[in-house]
Amino acid sequence: MLTKVLRGKTGIKALNGTFFDEMYVALVEDWDMTYDEDIQKTAGEIGGRWKYNLREGVDFKLEGYYRHYFAFSQYEATDFDYELNFTGRMDVEMKNSIKLSPFIQYFQAKARGADEKGDNLLIGVSLGYSHLFDL
Repeated sequence: MLTKVLRGKTGIKALNGTFFDEMYVALVEDWDMTYDEDIQKTAGEIGGRWKYNLREGVDFKLEGYYRHYFAFSQYEATDFDYELNFTGRMDVEMKNSIKLSPFIQYFQAKARGADEKGDNLLIGVSLGYSHLFDL
């Protein structure tokens, strides 16, 4: 089944410093079009992003959030009660705007109709390219 969700988020960015890119508190509104009847869901979210420059061309980044759903327009047992997500990555600039980024991601969630939580761990490498055009 293909998940079709439109998500809007509004909040307050509490901190923007040398090591902390951001820490925030937000209200999240999901419009879930996956089912025959659309479902609106509302959640509160707290999260942040941290970075540390190890040396020139090498950055360590850690980001995460906790999202707790508290209002639903209808009951679906597969909808989440909460989500927890942490991602750590090391961006290594290789050559001319090409970055190689090993990462590790942990995700945990609990569905409304489940007694137990579920989680997964993803380890991988991302290849990125970015270029700014001088317009």
